[in-house]
Amino acid sequence: MYDFKMPSMGADMTSATLVAWNVGLGDRVGKGDILCEIETEKGNI
Repeated sequence: MYDFKMPSMGADMTSATLVAWNVGLGDRVGKGDILCEIETEKGNI
């Protein structure tokens, strides 16, 4: 398991779970591409 930093989503959110990684090794990514899906206690981002 790896830790990663993400922007603060509010003072009451202290953790989140990475539920999907949408980019494969060697894939090109561009501005606006959705790289991953994160789940918090309030919903998915």
